[in-house]
Amino acid sequence: MKKYYVDERLTGDVLWILKKSPEIVIRSTIVHMISVAICCGPVFMGRIKGYPSFTLSGLAAALICMAVLTMQPYKICQKGIITDQGFIRWEMIRKIMEAPKDDRVRLKLKKQTDNEISIYCQGDDREWLEKYIWERIGEE
Repeated sequence: MKKYYVDERLTGDVLWILKKSPEIVIRSTIVHMISVAICCGPVFMGRIKGYPSFTLSGLAAALICMAVLTMQPYKICQKGIITDQGFIRWEMIRKIMEAPKDDRVRLKLKKQTDNEISIYCQGDDREWLEKYIWERIGEE
């Protein structure tokens, strides 16, 4: 949760809140519900013995928290973008890559192990977001 709630002194003012498309939110919710059912269902139904229920309750709570965080909207700030994976400063973005679908903007990051991230958005927001990111990082 700490990754999503970043100090405003680091990010600057929030300029725009970018909501994910309903399709992405529904898909993410279904995946997390299935994960909770697979991990905890058999124990709570009594099919598997020996696991403390409080441990599995903690696992279920963690999966539910993860689901809620992945549904949080992106925040476009003065100094970067806040995602569910953390804060991305404008200087960290190398370029915008071609996205396979119209519901996302793919960013190539500099000097990161996992150096690609997708920002999911609704179709009409994509062009504005790409243009804004190019303005902030300087088109190469």
